[in-house]
Amino acid sequence: VNDPPPTSDDVQALLDRALTAWIEENADDGWRHFTGGVLAAFRELTARLDPGRDAVVVTSGGVIAALCGHLLDAGTAGIVALNRVTVNCGLTTVTLGRSGASLVAFNDHAHFSGAERALRTTR
Repeated sequence: VNDPPPTSDDVQALLDRALTAWIEENADDGWRHFTGGVLAAFRELTARLDPGRDAVVVTSGGVIAALCGHLLDAGTAGIVALNRVTVNCGLTTVTLGRSGASLVAFNDHAHFSGAERALRTTR
């Protein structure tokens, strides 16, 4: 069989379908477990921060999508959309206030402009 290699769009569509299925499967050891771990790590980190202090966390786009999707109450389609556009080395900012955690900036990658644009990657 001489099928053409998949295009970037083919790969993205497959990834979107797989992520959607994983989230909607609702298995105890699936997305809920993954997101539970993300949120537990976030709570542990924020509990250790003194007021007014910052933390830098280096992680994957899936973790960022899970956290931001939770903060935005985004649902399946929103989480898939966040994951789809996450740029490697993008910066996401979350603040803590009296009402809890708030997403302030998502996926900022202005530092990959000009000559550095070629360094920007996804997936």
